[in-house]
Amino acid sequence: MKILLSLSLLFSTLGVTAVPAQSPLRRTSRAEKTLIRYEHQSWEAVKQKDYKKFSSFLAPDFYDVFSNGQTVGKQELLDKYVRGVNLVDYSLSSFHVRLLNRDAAIVVYEAVAHGSESQTMAHDIKQGEVSTIHVTVTSAWARRKGKWLNVFYRENDIK
Repeated sequence: MKILLSLSLLFSTLGVTAVPAQSPLRRTSRAEKTLIRYEHQSWEAVKQKDYKKFSSFLAPDFYDVFSNGQTVGKQELLDKYVRGVNLVDYSLSSFHVRLLNRDAAIVVYEAVAHGSESQTMAHDIKQGEVSTIHVTVTSAWARRKGKWLNVFYRENDIK
């Protein structure tokens, strides 16, 4: 205690003020980087119409809730919706990843996309017309047999 008091007096006479130690900046984990990369790759797969690659990100029990409240599973999403999307361009930003444990995570981010839908509609846009969507995405991922798979996806329109 005497040493701390002596150091404080020494620093104060020299005009030096103590700065509390700051916690080190939080580093993004490998899992977080992987999930963000997978989100980008899944959007790019839709843009490139690479349905096999897009499907590889989805768990067999995948569940999607559209902004209008409609729900679909993996196969219905692939058959009725994704194949009808013509994604012109998109941007993804403001990623937040919450690791729930080593095998489960939630990813939240913003997406702005331009494109059209020619099959069953997932958004409130005119069929076949290029439109813009601006959404907040909530996506849940589970690591199964060592591979991250998307188990839940939800878009909320930003107005």
